[in-house]
Amino acid sequence: MHDDAHSLGDPSDRRLLAIALSLTAAAIVVPAVGAGMSGSLALLAAAALLLAEASAPAIALVSGIAASRPVEERTAARHRRAEVHATLGSAVVLTGLSVWIAGEGIRRLGAPAEHPVDGGRMLLIAVVGLVATGIARRLSTPPRRGSRTVRGAQREVVGDLYGFVIVIAAAVLVWATGWAPADAFASLVLAAMILPRALVLLAQGFSALGEPARRRREHA
Repeated sequence: MHDDAHSLGDPSDRRLLAIALSLTAAAIVVPAVGAGMSGSLALLAAAALLLAEASAPAIALVSGIAASRPVEERTAARHRRAEVHATLGSAVVLTGLSVWIAGEGIRRLGAPAEHPVDGGRMLLIAVVGLVATGIARRLSTPPRRGSRTVRGAQREVVGDLYGFVIVIAAAVLVWATGWAPADAFASLVLAAMILPRALVLLAQGFSALGEPARRRREHA
């Protein structure tokens, strides 16, 4: 995790990542608001997936900016602790979101009539989200190879694109047939995509917590 911060030593890499994350942050608002407008749980899950994909690069970006500035060792240690706490906090939030979305999706499958979904609005908002995410990927593509963190962010944006494709497929089905459970099924798939990302963040956070102890053992 801390190595990712050092991989952003080039200011152009940090700028590219900042642009991609800014667009991703804006894109999160679209499905989150659209979920309330259309009644779609899958759109809310897509927003959570965007959040999951952006968490690690965002933490790496902030850490990279901090690492690029000359600071005392004590201040650097505080930065590392803050990075670890942010990683663990993000993991807990994303795990909770994944579990809640899965539970709500299962509940909606049991009572679809109680949760009507506007397929037309759902489709329109999902297409806007797909376009915004595609633009974020395009703008974050450097003319050269780029840092490992930038390349990782690009791969994660591809995951976001797949998420919106799933929502669009469900929206078309709801719009064309009125079958609301398609939205619930899509939300379950997206919840399954969020959980592994949350677990990776959790593993990174706990690994970083153990770094000081490992260093002491190495120097003992």
